[in-house]
Amino acid sequence: DFDTTFIFSKIEVAEQYDIIINEIMEDATIDGGGTLGLPEAEYVELYNRSAKTLNLEGFTFTDGSSNVAMFPPYQMPPNSYLIIGKTSASSLGDLGNFLGFSSFPTLSSTEELVLKNEFGETIDVVSYTQDWYGNSTTARGSYALERINPNHPCAGSSNWQGATSFLGGTPGQENSVINISTAVSSFNLVDAYPLDAFQVSLTFDKNVAVEDLMDVSNYSVTNNNIVQV
Repeated sequence: DFDTTFIFSKIEVAEQYDIIINEIMEDATIDGGGTLGLPEAEYVELYNRSAKTLNLEGFTFTDGSSNVAMFPPYQMPPNSYLIIGKTSASSLGDLGNFLGFSSFPTLSSTEELVLKNEFGETIDVVSYTQDWYGNSTTARGSYALERINPNHPCAGSSNWQGATSFLGGTPGQENSVINISTAVSSFNLVDAYPLDAFQVSLTFDKNVAVEDLMDVSNYSVTNNNIVQV
């Protein structure tokens, strides 16, 4: 007898914020410290917040330097986590799904991390500083920086803080600081400048999701004045 059971997955193209940078662990030995229970290795956790199974082949992860992590074929199911880091950090695989790279960004106190798909389109970008920890006790060293609400991918520092896990981080699983009920403060229009007779450049005081920017129902213009955004 032959087992004819098989699993079919529809592979789809990743769009912006389908996958987000969800957790960041810098060098835990900085300032003479160390980890609290996790392997002493830098890592970044990715979270597939979409309902799609996504193939990460050809994705890139970088900090803008020459250290670019190029993804091999890897199917990432919906609502799943992936830990990425240097090849030498393979012990992180004991905590969850792990991909190691020979070339990987060095994570520092102030960084811009960029995840792009195989077409070079930005899927997520996080520009963080030490202030994002929100607590001097967890800043740097032994604790990871975790995203609070994955449903608000455009929110900046207010949506991140130092991990509260006794291990110092939660790679491969739900973040210790997760709170999906948190609201993001509204954004304001800072400037509107006409580029020509048909185009206006708008500047906001916060990052805005692309789908919201492209939704014309979010805008209202009366007598050449923008009265609603």
